[in-house]
Amino acid sequence: MGPGYDMAHRVVMARLWVVLRVLAAVFLGVGIVMLASTARGGGVILILIGGWLLLVPWMVRTFTARSLRSAPVYGRDVEWTVSADGVVLSSDGLNSPMPWQSFSQVVDTDQGILLVRPGTFYWLPADRFVEEDGHQVSAELASLSDVKFSRR
Repeated sequence: MGPGYDMAHRVVMARLWVVLRVLAAVFLGVGIVMLASTARGGGVILILIGGWLLLVPWMVRTFTARSLRSAPVYGRDVEWTVSADGVVLSSDGLNSPMPWQSFSQVVDTDQGILLVRPGTFYWLPADRFVEEDGHQVSAELASLSDVKFSRR
């Protein structure tokens, strides 16, 4: 998952925010028109829905940032150890072993390895491995496990 994936993800998210803003404008516009007519109750509901849709992008960014800041390794140096049993995340007294079976998917690319768990993912860049062939060895260890493995 290199720069191409990141750009495609940004385009999809930008389109999603545009669609949400257009829907919000439609709901707000129709709600205002309904308020001016005799259907006041429906207009209030549409205005509330439109206002909520305008707040969704802000809420997503705020809750994501809060979630990242509450992670135990936020702002710390992290060391990954890859073995036949899985990977171990270590940082300032934190030692979290994760067997290969805890990952739903492992994707190997020229730029690194993407470890996917339900609800989160980890990116191990190839240029950050201590051993020169560490990236290839780690990918081979992952491919030998029962986890869904793909190479891109």
